[in-house]
Amino acid sequence: MSEFISLGPKHPFTYGNSGFEMVTDIQGEIRQNLRNILLTIPGEWPGDINLGAGITQLVFENKTNDVMRTIDMKIRSQIGRYLPIITLESLDYNRNLDNKNLVTFSLIYSIPTMDITDTLTILLNN
Repeated sequence: MSEFISLGPKHPFTYGNSGFEMVTDIQGEIRQNLRNILLTIPGEWPGDINLGAGITQLVFENKTNDVMRTIDMKIRSQIGRYLPIITLESLDYNRNLDNKNLVTFSLIYSIPTMDITDTLTILLNN
């Protein structure tokens, strides 16, 4: 019998044949933690009111250089504080031309100590 090692449940919670689906590798755990940091609104996390980049509050603003700088600064600050193992390579967001309430947010990051580059894409619906 093979030994199953999990680092925690996948978010959002998904129930499969043998219970909740689990994150089983470090890269997946880092990716999930980054997603949680991006989507958490500052003040929302009971144990740490400073946790969260709050991108959902910003991406529906007009895409100006000031808004992009604000998003970039918030994300870099949060990564530096809560996930210093990763390096932000680039980020962008685009509003759907047919539906202005849909925004695709993409972030390319690397994990230098693991020689990994990954992309996290989040579809937000206002």
